[in-house]
Amino acid sequence: MQKKIKSSNKTKTHNTPKIFTKLEVLASLVPAAFYWTDKEAVIKGCNLHCPIIIGSPPYKSYIGKSPYDMYPTETAKVVYENTKKVMETGEMLTFEESVADITTGKNRYYTVTRSPLFEDGKVVGTVGVTVEVTAEKEAERLKFENKLQKSQLQEQEKFKKIVNQIASDIESPLAIISILSQYCAGMPAKKTFENIKQFASVVPIPLCWLDTEGVFLGGNDLSLRVTGAKSFDKIVGKKCNEFYSLDIAEAIVKNIQQTINTRKTVEAVEVTQDFVTGKKRFFKAIRSPLFDENNVIIGVIDTSIEITAEKEAERLKFENKLQKSQLQEQEKFKKIVNQIASDIESPLA
Repeated sequence: MQKKIKSSNKTKTHNTPKIFTKLEVLASLVPAAFYWTDKEAVIKGCNLHCPIIIGSPPYKSYIGKSPYDMYPTETAKVVYENTKKVMETGEMLTFEESVADITTGKNRYYTVTRSPLFEDGKVVGTVGVTVEVTAEKEAERLKFENKLQKSQLQEQEKFKKIVNQIASDIESPLAIISILSQYCAGMPAKKTFENIKQFASVVPIPLCWLDTEGVFLGGNDLSLRVTGAKSFDKIVGKKCNEFYSLDIAEAIVKNIQQTINTRKTVEAVEVTQDFVTGKKRFFKAIRSPLFDENNVIIGVIDTSIEITAEKEAERLKFENKLQKSQLQEQEKFKKIVNQIASDIESPLA
């Protein structure tokens, strides 16, 4: 922690370096804040432009004060250390410093150039010139803000375009998953998952995303219906073997790994168990890999469309077909029995 420098308005004439006296003559000719300090960064002289720096009282009130007498601790520490650096290196150095205006409290920015002062070959202090660049800084800020807003507008337009494309393919979960996967390809991981979360709230299908270890990272409300869970607390941050039986979990993990290993979209029919009822439910699962800016897979995006009703319809259809076949066999058998009965008196028949 920087020790606070004690300052004094009293000066000992016989200890004052001659260079300080010469600077008094030059000070009024410099059209900017001009000042000089001793080896402890205490101001020994300045011109009329110095009060402009922090909106302070007359310039003479600066004399005999250290940075810690004029600025808040954090600001003072920066000014003091920069001043000492100039003396330690013995070179002219330029710094960017900010000071809170004592009237408005707003930060003002300055380019500060300091040079060491020598006398008899020894450093006796520093001389500095400070030029305000607050307006330039504000212009830079506005330029950056404008660029950022422009970028955000472009992202919004891109997002709108993707949403419209999804809307046109609303009956195709495969198309939706492919579009989202392609859209996010090449983005940093954090940005990818942020975008998917944003899209998840508007797409009309269950949507969730997992990391490469199969850990559930998030999903939309429709994805809760897939598991039958009441809240994401039960599944976020967990692997499927933590909320499904081992055989079910192994099948799902195998399909996730296939997506990662092949680096392609994979479709599979999967069976899960409803959290509430315990009954088996059938889903058509579609997963696509997610790539970061280095083309490394960072996870998968997943949609699972329930096909339990279709599976039940298939079962009933098969059952009906089997029953029909059995009835046909019975009719055939009955016909043969009747024929035998009618020919009972004919050994040849």
